[in-house]
Amino acid sequence: MNKTFLSPLFILAALLISTLTSCSDENGSEALPADTIFDMVTYTAQNSNGAVFSLIRNQDSPEVTLVAAGQHVNNSLFPVGCRMIIAYKMLSNNTSDGGNITLYGGASVINGKAEAKTAEETDNFDSKSIRLTSVWLTGNYLNFEMLIDCTTTPQSVELAIDEATIGTDNPMIYLIVKADDTGSSYWKQFYASFNLDDFLATGADRFSVTIKDNQTFDGNLVKTFLINNNKPLN
Repeated sequence: MNKTFLSPLFILAALLISTLTSCSDENGSEALPADTIFDMVTYTAQNSNGAVFSLIRNQDSPEVTLVAAGQHVNNSLFPVGCRMIIAYKMLSNNTSDGGNITLYGGASVINGKAEAKTAEETDNFDSKSIRLTSVWLTGNYLNFEMLIDCTTTPQSVELAIDEATIGTDNPMIYLIVKADDTGSSYWKQFYASFNLDDFLATGADRFSVTIKDNQTFDGNLVKTFLINNNKPLN
C-alpha cells in the first residue's frame, strides 16, 4: 500500500495486534518494531517455503512476491486468495524487489468483487454516507480506506458497476454501503479491496467511482481513474 494512503500507524497497529498470534506461529509480541512496514497484499499461498503474498504498491509498480519463510497463516481467518493488510519487515535492503520477510501480523479487510448492477436493483445505487480517507488502484484491485457509521460491522459493502455504462467511454462504478446502526455517531475504520477482473475484461481503459461522502459539499465524491495510471484524474 502506498504509504500516503495509510492512517496513523498506531491505528493500524491496533488492528494488527489483535490477530498477531493467529497470523504467525512465531510472532506473538504485543509491540511492533519501529521499522515495521504495512501493506495491503494478496495472500497467494501457504507452502513448504512459508506464507506467500503478492504486492503491488502503486498502479504503475511491478508485482512483487513476499515470502514469510517458515511462518504460517491461520487459513480459517485468512483464506488463500484473500486481500489483507500485513505488518512485516524486509530481510533485504532492497524493498522494491520483494523477497523474504519477517511477518509480524495481519488484519482482515473487506473483500469483494465489482459486479454489474442496474439502477433498479440497487435503488439507484443508493448508499449510506461514509467518510472516505482514500481510494486507490493497484493492479486489478480498487482499494478503500474509510470510516463507516456503525457499532460493529456494516451490513454490506459492495462495488456496483452501472450496467448501462459498460462499454461507454467512462463506465460508472458505485461504492454501496449499508451500515448496521446508522446514526450511532460511532465511526469505525475499515479497509476494503475489490477485484476488477471481470470489469477490466470488458476493455475499459478508465472509469469513475462515486462515493457517498458526508465530508463533501453535495454528499457525493467522484474519482476518475485511468487503468494504467494510479493517480485519479480529479
